[in-house]
Amino acid sequence: MIEAVIFDFDGLVIETEMPLYNTWRRAFQERGVDLPIGRWIEVLGRSSVYFDFPGHLEELSGRPVDRDALQQQVRTEALDVIEQQPVLPGVIERLDEIEAMGLVVGLCSGSSREWIAGHLGRLGLLSRFPQRICRDDTVLHKPEPAPYLKTAERLDVEPSRCLVFEDSPNGVHSAKAAGMLAVAVPTEMTRNEDFSAADLVVSSLAEMTLAEMLNKLVVPAEE
Repeated sequence: MIEAVIFDFDGLVIETEMPLYNTWRRAFQERGVDLPIGRWIEVLGRSSVYFDFPGHLEELSGRPVDRDALQQQVRTEALDVIEQQPVLPGVIERLDEIEAMGLVVGLCSGSSREWIAGHLGRLGLLSRFPQRICRDDTVLHKPEPAPYLKTAERLDVEPSRCLVFEDSPNGVHSAKAAGMLAVAVPTEMTRNEDFSAADLVVSSLAEMTLAEMLNKLVVPAEE
């Protein structure tokens, strides 16, 4: 019996990943090197401090960079695109269903609290996700189970009674390691990745209702 539904954020609620990747890749290319998309995908779903992109750029180019200036440049350029992004298809409808079904909702992300709250506020969704776990709330991050276990604890729901929406393999592995059901919602960036660990894969959250997902996921108990 599912009691809670937990959303990832980046790539699941709004598209942030492609704008960030494109901006970082331009920064690499301006310095004569490249950032393959496969390298970026390895990082998806993990804490946003998992990989040192300025350090990787220094290593590849053989030249030092002004890290603070580079980080600010990338953030500013990416935000110009991200702040124009709408809520991804199906998110609002699924939130409405969750409320109508009397389930609780949570958000579990490897991004910073400021990043998450800022975008949710812009989209008018801050109140729809009252319980938010970010990278500062756990020592270990996705694909480890700690973030989702912490979210279940915050929601006061057993992990086995939680359903997770994720767009990255790292996020799916984190949810499954925590003992939760996981629905994968691949993005343009991750659609060719291996989501075999997920309990269900949908093209977007608009593909089917929550009730339809639960019918596919939850096996009725034998009489």
